[in-house]
Amino acid sequence: MSSGYNTIKLKRTTTTGMAPSTSIMSTGEPAVNLTDKRLWILDQNGNLIDIAGASYALKADAFVVTGDVSGTGTVQGGVALTLASVNANAGTTSGITTNDKGLVTAMTALVPSDIPTLTASKISDFDAQVRTSTLNQMAAPTTSLDMNSQRIVNVANAITPSGVTTLTQVQSLISAAVAGGVNYRGTVDATAATTVLAGVIGTPVNGDMYKVTAAPTPPTLSPAFSLALDPGDFVVFNGTTWDRIADTNPTVTNVADRTTVTATGDSSYQVDIASTYAGQTSITTLGTIATGVWQGTIVGAAYGGSGRNYTLDADGSIYKFDATAGNLVIATVGVDYLSNSSIIDGGTF
Repeated sequence: MSSGYNTIKLKRTTTTGMAPSTSIMSTGEPAVNLTDKRLWILDQNGNLIDIAGASYALKADAFVVTGDVSGTGTVQGGVALTLASVNANAGTTSGITTNDKGLVTAMTALVPSDIPTLTASKISDFDAQVRTSTLNQMAAPTTSLDMNSQRIVNVANAITPSGVTTLTQVQSLISAAVAGGVNYRGTVDATAATTVLAGVIGTPVNGDMYKVTAAPTPPTLSPAFSLALDPGDFVVFNGTTWDRIADTNPTVTNVADRTTVTATGDSSYQVDIASTYAGQTSITTLGTIATGVWQGTIVGAAYGGSGRNYTLDADGSIYKFDATAGNLVIATVGVDYLSNSSIIDGGTF
């Protein structure tokens, strides 16, 4: 024992299995069995309380875990636990991966192959949902459609209020639709009299169409069609009267000494001013002239010109506007402007 320090010794024993008597202890006093590693204390009620030893684990005591989780160790050193293998089908299914311990180790998004084939009976409301789909949402049939001797009702524009019921009625609908189409019958001379034309056309039906090869000139009412027609027009019977379809590719001709017309293909034409065109006596509006030489009369100042032919004037001429003449005139040196030898004298006083 080192000098200079007080030593406190607890009540103690080295006898195995020995515990202190309460008669020798005071309230709050501890006692220890050094061999058994046990510690007691006397509480306020005179009870001997075992606070370490037989009822408590020591740091060096062994620690054992058994069951689905197992392992061994000490109170102080800890225990390494091991899960029991409970899953004989470890692997991946439907995007979920498990190990032999039954733990999920990975998850991925489901793909169509992850979903097993399901019968309609296993899908709730399957029949109800299918019944909400219309025929145009279904796949097109690949074999004959058996209507089980039932008829199709509520068909738009049906022949009878109860709907189309027989093949004959269907054929009637088709015939009615075709009757409204256009049927080209050939050409016709619109100048011919009605009596003559009737022998060519006969009784027209809805959709009959003819191309007009000749018509009254200038265009007047055709006696056969009651229409003003031009060659190249088409006439179509609408079931009651004839309608005119104007020629969409009229003939383009030139005007002698004014224009020339040249076909460029694809029903197109190029129109140019004839080289023999003598011109016009007056032009109300003249646009921008990009190139060329002016060969007309002199343009007065009132119309944006100068009223002069500058090529007749001396080099270096200076001009002024003459209100009386309404044009530019040559200015007089010494009167209208100073010469290069003029003297400007301020005078005396």
